[in-house]
Amino acid sequence: MGVGVAIHDIDKKIFCRGTGIFAEGTSMNLFERVSLRLASFENGMMILGMTIASFLITLQVVLRYVFNYSISWAEELTRYAIVWMSFIGAGMGIRKGAHISVDLLFVFLSERGKRMLSAAMAVVGVWFGGVILYTGSTLVHRTLLTGQISPAMEAPIFLVYLGIPLGGLIFMFRCVELFVKSFRGLFPEVEVERKGGM
Repeated sequence: MGVGVAIHDIDKKIFCRGTGIFAEGTSMNLFERVSLRLASFENGMMILGMTIASFLITLQVVLRYVFNYSISWAEELTRYAIVWMSFIGAGMGIRKGAHISVDLLFVFLSERGKRMLSAAMAVVGVWFGGVILYTGSTLVHRTLLTGQISPAMEAPIFLVYLGIPLGGLIFMFRCVELFVKSFRGLFPEVEVERKGGM
């Protein structure tokens, strides 16, 4: 419970510093509660995915070079974990303001201009997330009907592709969140600490 609260506090400070949504002493609405629950899910999936991928890659290296043996399904599961992390991480990047961007125009705009530009980017993001959601859902449905399984683990392949529409849905939610917050002047802002020197 303490870890969850700490993660939520960090996310609040990173995403919307200052007054407004998530400000100290204010009550959260349903949308904000969903946002925090979703943040916990995103963080948990990233931790799980990284743990699985790191453990299996390390295990494969040790088994291959020390015991001349390898687990047939380890590489496959690692690939699938990375796929899930990639799609879920896209929405997480919106939440943390961590996507690569050119902010030259943003810096020179007025407060109103920043809000309009941020809202426009959010609208494009919702459309893009919708495309991912639709195409991913189509792919999941198709593989579910055909009963396709993975070569090594023999797991239903639709479970792997399920990360695509889920990632698209999360991406859409985060872009809607960005749209709402852009009109309140709450822009994603990652804090960078300087230690020593200047």
